Amino acid sequence: MALTGIDLLAWTQTLFLNGELATAEPKKLRYRLLHVAARITRTAPGSESEGKHA
Repeated sequence: MALTGIDLLAWTQTLFLNGELATAEPKKLRYRLLHVAARITRTAPGSESEGKHA
């Protein structure tokens, strides 16, 4: 599974990224791409992290 993740990151860099991220190390890519998506999800309106419960 880990090798699949590495392959996906490598293909993403090759096909979709340019500039600094096109040559970035995997650790930096994980932080810049995946953690930003997680932050957006956690802070979305109506999420449980705001203290609202259904």
